[in-house]
Amino acid sequence: NTHAPALPTTGKWYWEVVCTDINTGTAGAHFFGICNAAVYQSEDFTAHATISAGQQRGGQLKKNNSNTSTGTAVNDGNTVGMAFDADNLTLKLYVDGSQSGSTITSLTAGTYKLWIQDGSTVTNMTVNFGQSDFDQTVPTGYSSLCTNNLPDPQVENPSKYFHTQLYTGDGSSGNSITNNAQAGDFQPDLLIIAPRSNGDHHNVWDAVRGNTKRIRTNAADTEYTDSPALITFESDGFDLDTTDINYNGSSRTYCAWQWSTDGASAATNTDGSRDSSVMVNTTHGFSIVAYTGDGSGDDTYGHGLGATPGLIWCKNLDAAQNWRVFNQGLTSGAANSLFLNLNNAESADPDRISAVSSTTFTAAANMNKAEDYIAYCWAPVPGYSAFGNYEGNSNADGTFIYTEFRPAWITVKTMDSANDWVIYDTKRDPINVSDTVLRMDSTNSEYSGSGREIDILSNGFKMRTSNTTINASATFAYMAFAEFPFKYANAR
Repeated sequence: NTHAPALPTTGKWYWEVVCTDINTGTAGAHFFGICNAAVYQSEDFTAHATISAGQQRGGQLKKNNSNTSTGTAVNDGNTVGMAFDADNLTLKLYVDGSQSGSTITSLTAGTYKLWIQDGSTVTNMTVNFGQSDFDQTVPTGYSSLCTNNLPDPQVENPSKYFHTQLYTGDGSSGNSITNNAQAGDFQPDLLIIAPRSNGDHHNVWDAVRGNTKRIRTNAADTEYTDSPALITFESDGFDLDTTDINYNGSSRTYCAWQWSTDGASAATNTDGSRDSSVMVNTTHGFSIVAYTGDGSGDDTYGHGLGATPGLIWCKNLDAAQNWRVFNQGLTSGAANSLFLNLNNAESADPDRISAVSSTTFTAAANMNKAEDYIAYCWAPVPGYSAFGNYEGNSNADGTFIYTEFRPAWITVKTMDSANDWVIYDTKRDPINVSDTVLRMDSTNSEYSGSGREIDILSNGFKMRTSNTTINASATFAYMAFAEFPFKYANAR
């Protein structure tokens, strides 16, 4: 099986396959078409065919492994053209410029990839996405698959909204950390500081609670109140007003992950059954939500995103209670939770984010006690953020996860068993292979080496190890934010 990167989810696209040597095997041995990105990783024809469209060498057109019409057989020297309409979910096949069979319509919604099946025979074919002149006339309204023809991304410069800053502590109060974000000045609204060289807690501040309040990703602790404040948010970074070695130990190294709402202010949101205080930027799908529960069952709270969240981290501030994580890739949906401060597998959880919509999330049971809570919410934005799950394959030639951008930050967590939340970023690993990790649920120092290798690519990331932490034959949750959208991304 041969695959190409995921096809755009909007627009009309054309490419050709020039067949030099394919006259071996049965008429059904070769397949020219597309398959759903969720099933492409399998090398089994049956798995691919469950969500697919295309034509066999003998001329039989198929959709989801069922015959649709009979077209023109393909032989040595023929050129197969494919015209994919992602807006209307149709696929047309051409042989030497003439349409083969009938248009395949009503494709299953989703992201597709080019798929060519060679039937385990000796085959010589060349795919032309437009890198050279096409053999045939491109159908009216269709474009070649080059980045120049891709639509402009909603977030053209992700560094305006997410930034990783590395720094070295100096042991002196007033250490000013200036962000070197590619977009220029960057004031954080959510800040996580993780020690690298020495193990310690990962502390979290946000602009809704204020800089005197902090919590820890690796602990169930209640909120800490600092007097005076340990940090100050600045227009171009933050100041460390402390000599505490957790943040500013002399010659110790640290990593600061930061998200910005780009100047938003907190405001009362009345979309839910109870009010919330929300700081939000809908362009890049990020909001900080503060709410107070009422202790009487479930309530809904507005998040302000205008889109359904794909990821929520939620923490009780007044009680020692585990972080709850909702991820759109949870195998049982909102019936389960992951726990940011624990390495536990996902599990059924009565105290959870039990439902999400484009306006609210539902806080259930002990996530709705008469206490204060903070929730960090993200909605997936094409070209900027991606959340979901993937299936590992226990192979050093590991699973590829398509994100539609070159990631700047990736977190992976196995959902089936106990394993750490593993964090990668391109500041700590600027070239491939990337194998330097921190752990969201741990106080361990940074780890680099065997068993954590991945490649960070122009349109996603790929596992380069069979290690069970990131690539067992199991289901994994992931979350990723962009360094560059695919339209502007280069390989590393």
